[in-house]
Amino acid sequence: MTRSISFTDIALDKLVPLAQEKHDGGWRCIQMHCVTTDNGIDLTYTFDQDGVMENYRVRGVQESVDVPSLQPFFISLFPFENEANELFGVNIVNMKIDFGGHLYALAQSKPMTIISPAQKAAKDKAAKIARAKAAKAAKANISADGGKQASSARSSQDSANAAIPADLQEKLNHMSPEKAQKVRDAIAKRTEKQDQHSSASSSLQKSTNESSKSTTKEGK
Repeated sequence: MTRSISFTDIALDKLVPLAQEKHDGGWRCIQMHCVTTDNGIDLTYTFDQDGVMENYRVRGVQESVDVPSLQPFFISLFPFENEANELFGVNIVNMKIDFGGHLYALAQSKPMTIISPAQKAAKDKAAKIARAKAAKAAKANISADGGKQASSARSSQDSANAAIPADLQEKLNHMSPEKAQKVRDAIAKRTEKQDQHSSASSSLQKSTNESSKSTTKEGK
């Protein structure tokens, strides 16, 4: 017999409507199981009918979140829901058959959420690598931005140097490096302002010419 199997992720608030739909449609809920992940507990519910098996997953459930019991629709889920509560710490609410945390005699609360030292080391290593990659990418972006700024600064300085007359350049050569740099910076600022003023004047003149052309055409 060929079976069709599918997996679908659903939101927690869609769980009860799904159970109602499957119950009314004559499906069986044959199991519910949990898996511990970095984002919480994943819950998977499996429904079966006529060789079709559909799995629905609710991902990343936190211990503080209430998960509605599906026992009102499928009473056979009572052992699975009690296990989810005791072994994984999932807060299943309104169970018809509730063992109150005593289905098993456990020496450790929520044992299925405990990871081994090796697993913890691997998890910490992966997190460290991820942080290092993020830091490297951020540093690369900063270096790129810094390079652009340095290039712009050099361009401004080059323009300022070109604007310095030869006689003044000769005087700068005889000044202390600090004093000469201050003079160059002052000239660079003045040159930058002149360039900005020239650019603004050019834009204004262009706008005026275009306006004049438009008026002339309208007059004709």
